[in-house]
Amino acid sequence: METRDKLFTEEQYLKQLKMYDEDISYYEQMHLSGKHIGYDSLFNYRLRYLLVQYSMGQDIDKLKNNYVKALKTMPRFWTDNGFYIEMLWLLSIGIMLDYEDDLIHGLVQLIKDREAKDYIYDTLIRYRFPDWERTTNQVLYPSPYRIAITVTELAEQDKAEAVKRLEKKNGIEDILIYLGMTTINMVSTMTVIGVLKAVHWSRSWGWMIAA
Repeated sequence: METRDKLFTEEQYLKQLKMYDEDISYYEQMHLSGKHIGYDSLFNYRLRYLLVQYSMGQDIDKLKNNYVKALKTMPRFWTDNGFYIEMLWLLSIGIMLDYEDDLIHGLVQLIKDREAKDYIYDTLIRYRFPDWERTTNQVLYPSPYRIAITVTELAEQDKAEAVKRLEKKNGIEDILIYLGMTTINMVSTMTVIGVLKAVHWSRSWGWMIAA
């Protein structure tokens, strides 16, 4: 198994997984005992477990179980107000790992049920389901997410220029650092605009390099 993100050693990643596994078990036991609280915490631990699995180089098939379980938890608590980025992550992961349509449909239905209208959600959904009608030309959080609109609109006219825009100081760094989006989102975004050719993983779940 080759580590995808060299930020930590395999031993450190295993330690993280053990910690998250204990937290997951705590909330699962609580729910089994009839105390139906903390679903948002359970979701967050599953998501972080999933990201660590990917970073340490585990087989893609092993990630799917946690992905599915995280999705099943979301309807109990999700709103775009508190978990906007997490929805972006899950949409992006589903696209990047090419999971089945019915899994992505679960996320789409949740967005519809909560009437969450967002340009970035629409862009990711339309990539997977071209018949999806765009709900808005606005992002729920304009500052600093509007860069995603700038890049995707630019790519429709000039993909090479879109790549250059991402390579500038306020491109990739803005999205990865200021927006709190992982490279998974960037891989997904680059796939959507049709310019992704290579991915290199390093810090913060990896940096994306288009080549």
